Amino acid sequence: MDPPSFLPSPPPPREPLAGSLLPSESGRQQQRHPVLAVVIALVAIGSMVGGGFLLLRPVPCGSSRVVSARFGYCADPPGGWESHPAVSGPDLFTASASPAVVEVSVVRVPASSTLAQIADQVATLDRGVGFQVGDPVPFRLGGRPALWFEGGASTGSDTVRLREVVVVKDGIAWRITLSDTGGSYDRDLPAFGELLSSLQFF
Repeated sequence: MDPPSFLPSPPPPREPLAGSLLPSESGRQQQRHPVLAVVIALVAIGSMVGGGFLLLRPVPCGSSRVVSARFGYCADPPGGWESHPAVSGPDLFTASASPAVVEVSVVRVPASSTLAQIADQVATLDRGVGFQVGDPVPFRLGGRPALWFEGGASTGSDTVRLREVVVVKDGIAWRITLSDTGGSYDRDLPAFGELLSSLQFF
């Protein structure tokens, strides 16, 4: 099976070069969300296939605060989290008081693809940029079978931790990724769980 064309996982953040200058808004974002800064930079040089084919689907989301017709889901972010709809990459959710970032991306997959196969492809992407990943754990998400697994990588002064979530429905795969620093990860997991609990797919 060809690997799904998800955007590659964010690499561990690196220290900025001494004397480097960034635009003022970019500098503020990097200080506030160091992991988000890496994700945005990767989006700018990466590519992702998927999303546009979902625009014609009906949207059964009712009163959900975030509806992504492009990626086929709706959600209610927890308090203190903001939604950043995609222009040319994954949708993002960011926490105002934490470096945590959640990415949502989607691709078409062969009808014969299994959930385990897609999760393994995502784990391969994570390993390819230096993350150590754990074993997948089954659960249900939005009424669908799903798998999650964790990943981690050292940056020298800190660690970056991931929680990857994969869902497959009718030849479409969703990848939901929490990226966070080691010191904030455990504290931000409950909010990530709230976001996941609110997800519906269409």
